[in-house]
Amino acid sequence: MLRSSFKIAADENAEIQNTSTGCRRDVSALPIAFPNNDVLEQQARNLWDLSLCQRTKQTYRSALQSFITFMNMSGIQGSIMCLPSISEDHLIYFATHCKNSKNLQHDTIKMYIAGVRYHYLRAGLNDHTAGTERLPYIMRGIKKSQNNVSRNRLPITSEVLKRLCNLLSTGVFSPFMDLMLQCAFVTAFFGFLRCGEFTCKTKDDYLNCVIIDDVEISLLHDRFVLKLKTSKTDPFRLGVH
Repeated sequence: MLRSSFKIAADENAEIQNTSTGCRRDVSALPIAFPNNDVLEQQARNLWDLSLCQRTKQTYRSALQSFITFMNMSGIQGSIMCLPSISEDHLIYFATHCKNSKNLQHDTIKMYIAGVRYHYLRAGLNDHTAGTERLPYIMRGIKKSQNNVSRNRLPITSEVLKRLCNLLSTGVFSPFMDLMLQCAFVTAFFGFLRCGEFTCKTKDDYLNCVIIDDVEISLLHDRFVLKLKTSKTDPFRLGVH
C-alpha cells in the first residue's frame, strides 16, 4: 500500500514537473522569424547615428566610399547600398593602397579601417577585422615606415601671438576677416582650445559652428564665457563652458 501511494505521488510529481518545464520552454523560446517592425527599425537607425559624432560619421563615410572605389578598381563590384564580400586580404591591400597611392598617414588609415568595420557591422555583416593576424603587422609596418617623416611644429607663444595680432591690425584681409582672426587667435590661445572645438569646415555646419548665442559677455565687459558645442572631453555633446 505504501509502495502504491509512493508510486502515485511520484507519477504526480513527474507530471507536474513536465508541465512546468514545458511552460518555461514556451516562455523563453524566441520566434523563428522576428516580424518586421518599421518603428523599431527606425529607432535602431537613430541609435546607430547617435553612437558617433558628426565628424566621425563623415570620416567613416569617406572611408567606406574610398574602400568601395578601391574594390571596384580591383574588379570586385560593390556599392554603399550593396557591400561586397571581403576578407582580411582585401583590408591588407586597401591599407597598402592608402599608404602608397593616397599617401595617407598611419592614423588616417587606421581610421579608414575602423570606418569600413563600422559600416559592415551596421549592415549586419561579419566583423572582418576580428581575429585578424596579418593586418596588425601591416599597420605596424606602415607606422614604422612613416616614423622617419618628422614635421617641425613650433608652439604659438605669446610673442608669436602678439606679432600675428599686430600684423592683422595693419590690414591683411578685409576688416571683418582681420578682426575675426584676431578674436579666434586670442580666444584659442588663452582658452587652450583645440582647432576642432571652435572651427568648422563649412558655414552651414550649425552643429559645430560657434554663434553669438554661445558667447556670454559680462556686464563690465571685462570677461566672457564661451560655450563649446563639441569637445574631445565631452563625448555626449552636452556642451562645455
